[in-house]
Amino acid sequence: MGAVPGHTLFDSEGKLTLHGADLSVYLHCCRLANTQPEVGDGKFAFTIAAVIAATGYSERAVWYSLEALQGAPKQGRNPRKLIVRVGEEKTAANLHVFSIASENGSSIAMSYGKGKSSPDPLRKYLFEKGLWYDDIPFHLLKNLKPLKGAPLAIAITGYQLALDREELQFAINLGTWKDKAGVARTRTFHAAWAIPEVQQFIRVSRLTGDTQVQLAFYHPRRGTPLINARSEAATRAYDRDIDRPIDDPETGGERKYTRAELIEAIRHFYSDASDKDGEMLVECPKCRGTKGGYRVASPSLRINVDKGDYGVMYCGDKANRARTCQYGRGKMSYHLLADRRGIPAGAAMHMYDDYINELKNGAHRAAASTINESLNQFPEIPI
Repeated sequence: MGAVPGHTLFDSEGKLTLHGADLSVYLHCCRLANTQPEVGDGKFAFTIAAVIAATGYSERAVWYSLEALQGAPKQGRNPRKLIVRVGEEKTAANLHVFSIASENGSSIAMSYGKGKSSPDPLRKYLFEKGLWYDDIPFHLLKNLKPLKGAPLAIAITGYQLALDREELQFAINLGTWKDKAGVARTRTFHAAWAIPEVQQFIRVSRLTGDTQVQLAFYHPRRGTPLINARSEAATRAYDRDIDRPIDDPETGGERKYTRAELIEAIRHFYSDASDKDGEMLVECPKCRGTKGGYRVASPSLRINVDKGDYGVMYCGDKANRARTCQYGRGKMSYHLLADRRGIPAGAAMHMYDDYINELKNGAHRAAASTINESLNQFPEIPI
């Protein structure tokens, strides 16, 4: 997944705000910012020739979009500043250095500071700074040229509909999809659904004359339905003893770690953890909490350290009136560590084990040292 700063692609009603060359060029900029850690912290470098090759638009269209994305007033185009120049052009390589812009129009690094392990790729940087972002599949970011124009708007809006509904297979009114994508003609949708790069990711079916269309999402490389991937992954995790069902505390089974040990581990791995009503509260990586009805960085993910071997977690924060965040349902607390660090769940579980065992060994060593000090107070009696 590549990150795109929140509220840049869609407005408050879920309608796509960028179209045509502007959408393609901006997504290419975000892709570069996600894949150029050597530049990092929201910055990216490119040549105009490379942008032309990646997007399929002419040099004139690319320059025109770069100006529009920098906030230049262009009739019928989004006037917001989404990118900003931060480096001079290198004559020899014709290399341009830009940055993703913050809401105030400056580079995000200038507004929020450098990454903790600077320079950081865009997705990691936005996460570390607690900034809202949307995840975009790299399949779309890598296929901007074949998806050029309306197909890209249709595909990315279809994906956003899936995120809003939290479903990988669903029915949607075609008029709603058209309105949110900003594409008026039905036959344009039909043509887009037939493009291989769209079919690899989204399969669409519709009966003649029906106002509803059926969407199903697929793994772009494997060609398998994503709706099955969750259950398959859960089965594999169960076999690896990673995602076993949470034990019922009434069964009387002995827990692996104590409440105090789990609290110490959670405080160690999550610097934002706080204690509230007997549970540990941290920021949810999915919704990042809400406050006053707005999506802002606010701790909303609760970890119950009294259940399961590692403590169970669940967000349940109300993203809006109709939907609550489902992140963490049925998962152990180490899954949060896995998501934050981008590592397998098994590796995160072992990090918990190593840390808590180190705590135990440290306690044993401290106890042994105390005993030795006590014994040393008495002189040795010769035999």
